[in-house]
Amino acid sequence: MKENQEHKLDHFIDALRSDDLDHQDVSEMEELLQSDSDLRRRYRARMRMESNLLSVCQSEQDVISPPAVTRVANHQSKRWWYLAAGAGIAATVMFSVLMFSNSTQSTPSLTVARLETQSQATWAGTLPLTENAELGAGEIDLRTGVAEIRFVSGVLLSLEAPARLKLIDPMRCRLLTGSVVVDVPDGAEGFTIDTPEGHVVDHGTSFVLSVNDETSEFGVISGKISVHHSGTGGEKTLVTGEGARLTSAGIVALEMPFAQKTANRVDQNFRKLKTKGRELSIVRNDQRELMLSPDLLMVKTDKPLRNESRLPVDQMPKDRRSLIGFKLDKIDTGRIRSAKLRMNLVPSGLGFASFLPNSCSFEIYGIKDDASLESWWSGSLNWKDAPGSLAKGNGIDHSEVELLATFEIPKGQQEGPITIETDDLIKYLKRDTTGEVGFLVVMTTVPKRTWSLVHAFASSEHHDAAGPTLEVELEGE
Repeated sequence: MKENQEHKLDHFIDALRSDDLDHQDVSEMEELLQSDSDLRRRYRARMRMESNLLSVCQSEQDVISPPAVTRVANHQSKRWWYLAAGAGIAATVMFSVLMFSNSTQSTPSLTVARLETQSQATWAGTLPLTENAELGAGEIDLRTGVAEIRFVSGVLLSLEAPARLKLIDPMRCRLLTGSVVVDVPDGAEGFTIDTPEGHVVDHGTSFVLSVNDETSEFGVISGKISVHHSGTGGEKTLVTGEGARLTSAGIVALEMPFAQKTANRVDQNFRKLKTKGRELSIVRNDQRELMLSPDLLMVKTDKPLRNESRLPVDQMPKDRRSLIGFKLDKIDTGRIRSAKLRMNLVPSGLGFASFLPNSCSFEIYGIKDDASLESWWSGSLNWKDAPGSLAKGNGIDHSEVELLATFEIPKGQQEGPITIETDDLIKYLKRDTTGEVGFLVVMTTVPKRTWSLVHAFASSEHHDAAGPTLEVELEGE
């Protein structure tokens, strides 16, 4: 009897390798594995053997760049060896979760890496990542702290916040922003990290990589890497102690690794402006003391009610908007080359995200270049007197403001930076003649129910997060 079960299990494993395992076979295989611990040990041993054989084959290649995990409906993934690499720690029930979906239209989720350690780490999204959590292909967003991620291939990647990383497969990932330290063991040469400007291929080394909005910078701690520029096709080999920068124009050699060089932080053409108190929230029906807080810039569109004018004030819709202002009197606006409006999303503690759709839309308006409109920042500003407000309702008075940008905030997100950078923003700043500009922040998404979440951004009085800033870069004189 036991011999027949072992033979049947071996048959299932062979079918898995050849991509001939159907959902009925999966169910029978699960029953076998759940019924006998010896069969589970036999299964794990087979999987480890297959994984080791694959690793030997890969280590003999000069450059290993396996394709990303594919997801094809009604077709089981041929990347069965990912499961093999994780089989020693996977629970029996996880077999069917990793390899097959309950629906013929869904796709397998395969282990690419696992979270090994973390320190003071917080993650974007609704589910926290815990140590030893298995990670499939997809994007992770580390907001604070440091986290170590061990790929199935053995590569150890230390991620330093704030950073966003896209896991592709055990030999490839993409760093979207942030900094990483990479240690590649013997046998995992060829590990590749994509960046916005190109990619880096390891040749047996330890190296560092940092990606920001405009460049990617590399430094080799030990060993050798090759840096590739996707736009020009250029390539540069770096060895211990050397560094390079990838820009939109190509590859630039660094005299010394960026992590060891003190940058010249004084840029005469860069300005970072603060509001200096020119910021406030407004609430429809003007219940300021009850509904607003000086450390928060609140934004909300409330669910409309019938005959709201007949309701008591405390039952009327409680739409909120925020206004932000900056002085430009010391800036030659005609020389503005780029501009970024930055805000920090923070929890308001008001309302419930459950009453929102999966994503909420917001708009940023510029207050038109008119001195009378730009004197809005009185702390007792009423809704109807605010730039962009109509006397009744929560509509927008487009004669007083102009749309500069839109952005989205997912339902589960209540913290994080928001950056506005558009051509319309630059044009708006360049047209200024009064030496001051103002912005109106509005939510356009209507919630499913009342008592919905109030979104908030940190004001300059917030105890923890930084208030709004306007960053302006000027053309050289």
